[in-house]
Amino acid sequence: MVLSRTNIEEYLGVSAPEISKERMAASIGSSPESYRFLIEISFSGKRPLDWRAAWIADYLAEMQPALPEPHLENILRHMKLTMPGGVMRCYLRMLTRYPIPEAHQGMIADLCFESLSRESIPVAVKVHAMEILYRFTQDYPELKNELVIMLREQMVNNSTGFKTRARKIIGRLEKEE
Repeated sequence: MVLSRTNIEEYLGVSAPEISKERMAASIGSSPESYRFLIEISFSGKRPLDWRAAWIADYLAEMQPALPEPHLENILRHMKLTMPGGVMRCYLRMLTRYPIPEAHQGMIADLCFESLSRESIPVAVKVHAMEILYRFTQDYPELKNELVIMLREQMVNNSTGFKTRARKIIGRLEKEE
């Protein structure tokens, strides 16, 4: 069954307690067209529809890993620090599960490093940024030192969640040396 963009927007617009990502995911199923509508809505700038759409898109990507593959280039092109935190969190989380094409790696690495250094960026975004940067260090070992320095600097003024993840990433990097 293909849900129209209008149907998806209407569902995403209901009050928060009534939204079930599981129910919406079941309605979308494996429909590439409905999934495309979710992606489009997530970049529409209409709040709270945008982050709710990204949330469901990420959930579906976890359940059906092939579903977002045709959209990864589009997602990567839209990634910016100015996007809403909820949308960025969902898409960075999604990107931790997929290879990032070389053409986008520099931009995504810059976005992740910048998000780590900004106090205004939510910790949930930073946690996924750390994971992506860690993955980049596997192909670009010269980033390891920069990432460790950044994480140690940022641990001073960040939450317990940030510190815990940063310590784990630093620990993994130090074991590899």
